[in-house]
Amino acid sequence: MKIKNLHVVQLMGGLSDVTSENPITLIQETCRKLHANGTYLTSMATVDDQTLRDTLLYHTAMGQRVIELWQQCQMALFGIGALNAGRCWRRI
Repeated sequence: MKIKNLHVVQLMGGLSDVTSENPITLIQETCRKLHANGTYLTSMATVDDQTLRDTLLYHTAMGQRVIELWQQCQMALFGIGALNAGRCWRRI
């Protein structure tokens, strides 16, 4: 599939393990298959209060880039969970 001027933004907050199914590998493969440009948003998924959120969003270069990308966004796709749900379960 080829879509002109496609830009994919990986929204990954928190920590990720180094595996073949981590968010960085997934976005690289997605961009390769779609012939797209990509951006990793590697920031905290949540913060403790609105003041910290506003500081990160409105007073940092990363925050300004997030706002810029959001203003250009025409579609957002979200997934929650693992690619292979069976690998998430562990016996204690």
